[in-house]
Amino acid sequence: MIPHGRDKAAQFLEMVLSLEREIEGRLSLPPFDVDEATIDSRLSSGVPLLNLEEVSIDLAEEVFLRLLKIGTEMGEGLSEKIRLARDRGEFNFQEMVKKFLRGEMPAQGDEALFIRFLLTMSLRPELKLRTQRLRKAVEDKEWLKGCCPVCGFGPSIALISDEDGSRYLCCSLCDARWNYPRVQCPFCQNQDHNKLGYFTVEGEERYRVDLCHLCGGYIKTVICQSPREVSSEVEDLASIHLDILAKEYISGGIPAI
Repeated sequence: MIPHGRDKAAQFLEMVLSLEREIEGRLSLPPFDVDEATIDSRLSSGVPLLNLEEVSIDLAEEVFLRLLKIGTEMGEGLSEKIRLARDRGEFNFQEMVKKFLRGEMPAQGDEALFIRFLLTMSLRPELKLRTQRLRKAVEDKEWLKGCCPVCGFGPSIALISDEDGSRYLCCSLCDARWNYPRVQCPFCQNQDHNKLGYFTVEGEERYRVDLCHLCGGYIKTVICQSPREVSSEVEDLASIHLDILAKEYISGGIPAI
C-alpha cells in the first residue's frame, strides 16, 4: 500500500504528483470529442460520457513502471513484488487495466489497494488532458450520482463552498467535479442523517472526514472559497493524514460526530 507514516506517505504522494505534472507537461493529444446533444442525452439517462473500455490510454504503462520505480526506491515492498511479478510474466498490465476499468479489481487487501492506486495514477495524466472540455461541460449539468459524470469513476475528495454551502465531488481518475447533495453518501446514496457522521482534527477546521455508518465509506472534505478552482491533488496530498485517521475510525479506533 502507500508507505506507512504521515511523512513518508506525503513524500511518496508528492513524488507521484511531480511525475504526473511532468507527464502532463509533455502531452499533446486530441481531446475526447462528444457533441453537446450526446452530452445532454447521456447525462439525462444517467450514463457517463465516456466508456473507458473503448478508450486507448497510450502512456499508462510507462507511468505505471515509473511509479513502481519510485515505490521501490522508497523501500515500498509491494512495488518490488509487483515489478518482479511483471518481469516473470505473471503481471499483464493491459489485462489488469481492462479489469480495473470494468470494476473487476479486488478492493480489499494491501496489494489490491496498492495496485488500484497505481493504475489510477497511471491513467490520470492522459485522461485529465483529454477530458478538459468534457469536464467543463458537466460543471453546471444535473448529475446526482456518486460516480463521475465524465468517466464513471468514484470521487477522491469533496469540496464545500464556505459561501453558499454547495458540495462538489472530485473524480479520482479524470479530476471532473460535480455538484452533489450535502447530506448523502456518495458510495451508497444513504440520506439518513442519523447514519452519517464526520470528524475533524483540532486546528485543521477547513478539513473534515465525512463518514457513512451504513456502508462504512468515507470521503475527505475541504471547506474552501472556490471549489471549482481548488487543486484536488494538492488538497488530497495535504490531507493524507486524514486517510490514516479515517482507517483508524473504520476499525473502531476513534469516535465520530
